[in-house]
Amino acid sequence: MGWETVGMHSPGRRGSGPVEFDIFFDDDGQVVGSYRERIGRTRMNNERVLMRVLINTADQTAKARLENEWAVGDRLCLAWPETEYPDQLSRLVGGNIQAAMPFVVVTRRGEPISGGTLRHPLSDVQTSALVDGVFRGLFSLHSAGIVCRTISPDTVLWDGNAAQLSSFADAVVATTPLQRPVSLAPAPWRAPDPRPNTAATADPRDDVFSACLMLFWLLTGFRPGTGLGPDPEPAAVGEAVAELLEQQEPVVTRLLRGVFGVPQDKRVTARDLVTGLKVLGLTVPGDFVDPRWDQTRSSATAEFREEYQALVLAQREFLATAPVRPVRPPSQLPPPAAAGSRPADPEPVWDGLDIEPYPASRPPIRLSPIALLGIASVVLAVAVLIVVMVLV
Repeated sequence: MGWETVGMHSPGRRGSGPVEFDIFFDDDGQVVGSYRERIGRTRMNNERVLMRVLINTADQTAKARLENEWAVGDRLCLAWPETEYPDQLSRLVGGNIQAAMPFVVVTRRGEPISGGTLRHPLSDVQTSALVDGVFRGLFSLHSAGIVCRTISPDTVLWDGNAAQLSSFADAVVATTPLQRPVSLAPAPWRAPDPRPNTAATADPRDDVFSACLMLFWLLTGFRPGTGLGPDPEPAAVGEAVAELLEQQEPVVTRLLRGVFGVPQDKRVTARDLVTGLKVLGLTVPGDFVDPRWDQTRSSATAEFREEYQALVLAQREFLATAPVRPVRPPSQLPPPAAAGSRPADPEPVWDGLDIEPYPASRPPIRLSPIALLGIASVVLAVAVLIVVMVLV
């Protein structure tokens, strides 16, 4: 427990050397399969992170999953600058997959929902924050061309304020040919495989199916797959949920419509889900704190985000109201210069705008006697103060 300096490569930077990060680790972590996982916070921006170290280097499958997690995280970091990276996705901070004990460090905002950080029934504020975070996280992930394949309450985090999708070790690029089962989420959250006569490829709509199963559970209190055995068929789970969905509140029914009981190629996408948020009135409120979870966002991060958003809005308002140089019709354009002649001087940039050009010469600045007397008084007072300080 304490501060440790970790040398690692940063994602999205080709050919750069390792960078040292100071991380405060809570403890030595815990062993999860072939990995050791440690929770800590970075000194630079106080981000909560998870460090996953491969301790059983003989496990080639675990090593391949770690390398894939780095490759997917690197692709996501290349899709957005760090300041614009979606909060709804876990971000790769760095790592070293060539080390004797390979490792990666990723952001971890909150804890898995499966651990009880969020339970039914939800408040209106929690419902809006959860649904918005999951849908926008899926939209961002799929916009970058990535399919997670393991969406479940174990991989969706909740910090009392917002949701975050994590664990991309099994993620692949969309349309990648795969072996069945395509979805690797545990039962009952696994999406059905494509029909037997179709190719098995990574489809973003499988993530939508798994995520909406989890939302159905949290919004209604009915756990999918109940009464269908310990390892129910995903298709049977979807059909049962489709029947139950019609008996729920209209908002829940409309929110998840088009996900269950339909073929994969007819299922709605993350873009469709995000578009429906505003229609249903599920807008995201301001920051709030869940009383069942005492971890909150960094106040400095929240202030920076507010200032950044204010600047973006001010810029948009300026661009929307800024005067635009009128486009002259062809009949008013000056004739082309004759061959061999000197081209005409360019017209001033303010031509056609409701502003005056800056004067070529400024008039001299003239101060009134009262202003001059005031300036002299201030200079004299400063001089007297300096003399007194030297003598004392």
